[in-house]
Amino acid sequence: MLWLCLNFSKLPLEIFTRHQASKQSQASLVVENNCVLMCNQQAHQQGIDSGMSVNTAYALAEQPQAIARDHDKELDALTQLAHWAYRYTPSVSVESPNDLLLEISSVLKLHQGLDNIINDISSQLSNMGYSCQIGLAHTPKAAWLMARAQPGQYEQYFDARNNTLDKSLLKKQLEKIPLNLINCPKKQKDQLQKLGLHHIGELMDLPINAIGRRFGKQFLRYIAQLRGDISDPRLFIQPQKHFQRSAWFSDSITNSQALLFPMRRLLEEFSQFLHSHQLDCSQLTWKLKYVKGEKDIAVNFSQPSHQAKTFFELSRETIENTKLEGAIESISLHCESFSQLEQQSETLFVDETKTDTTKITSLIDKLSSRLGKKPLEQLVVQNEQLPEQASMATRLSDSITKQKREHASQQLDLNLNAPKPLWLLPEPVSINQTNKQRFILERQADVKTRS
Repeated sequence: MLWLCLNFSKLPLEIFTRHQASKQSQASLVVENNCVLMCNQQAHQQGIDSGMSVNTAYALAEQPQAIARDHDKELDALTQLAHWAYRYTPSVSVESPNDLLLEISSVLKLHQGLDNIINDISSQLSNMGYSCQIGLAHTPKAAWLMARAQPGQYEQYFDARNNTLDKSLLKKQLEKIPLNLINCPKKQKDQLQKLGLHHIGELMDLPINAIGRRFGKQFLRYIAQLRGDISDPRLFIQPQKHFQRSAWFSDSITNSQALLFPMRRLLEEFSQFLHSHQLDCSQLTWKLKYVKGEKDIAVNFSQPSHQAKTFFELSRETIENTKLEGAIESISLHCESFSQLEQQSETLFVDETKTDTTKITSLIDKLSSRLGKKPLEQLVVQNEQLPEQASMATRLSDSITKQKREHASQQLDLNLNAPKPLWLLPEPVSINQTNKQRFILERQADVKTRS
């Protein structure tokens, strides 16, 4: 097996800063227990560092932006990233608080090698505003350690040309890792240090029985799973039947223009989700979370689509025409209803009879977002003989599937070619049938009148 670990060490800070339209010049720091957990580059340049007290940070920086750590939002963001990583492999496991573990041995050939997988992951995460450290190993725990000790240095023990991992070279790299990086309680780390052990290789040289007696079965199990002596079962995520992404803001937003950049980024992620799942969408919902209360804004499309540009144009129209009810703390994108992507093949020659409905549907959507659903109506022919019932008004916003549209077109052609009376009698007249022939029995008064 081959495990890839994605370590999002800056996740507590990036969930708030990744949706900013430009690089922030203000010093930002994440605070936990009245201490600085992490900070951005601007804060580092002003002398702020992790572990420093908040009072010291305020003394060093000019009006730094302090953000309280939110474990729930971090887990939510990590879960969203796990579902995003499902496009690479079905074996994705969440290792809280800030790691993802991907088993990729079965998909190397599909993605044409490890380098393609890692390059695409790095590029996509950068576009999403995240940074991560990547580790590669034969076990989940070893990959977790390599992501922290030697991120991105898998070329030393992995042959990308043949997609093979040299376990002996990997073992040498693991033995160099300091023991303070292993995932175990601090008490056990202190015991290891008192024994004069500083690297994993020194611990591996000790007898297994001695390790078990001194540190317990749980620690012994950890070492065995790290080396790959016993299995390390993982709980993999299941693909979602809906789409949900959120953007949190370090400072509350009070105008709609500031929402456009995070909306565009969320819609790009949504478009990638639709493309990878071969789906279309005809309705999505924006959820605005105010300091007090929430508000849902539905955006409907007259024709299903999977293009981020189409979603953004109509969402922008809708948001700009919506009155904000206060300061916004976060915005979420939700979609639960999908349709299968309609595959369209182009012909060799230009089909002049084929009409492009993209422009008209775009116009209909824009008018609907500004005027509402009710004012936009169209006349549809019905299978009725009476002229006053031969057509009816229907809403343009009521989208129909391609099959219904084709069926309606066929019915329309039949209805237009069907014979209809040019005039109507003031009163109904009975029909008589003689020798299987139908005749209208006209009233004498009507005959005299016409004559």
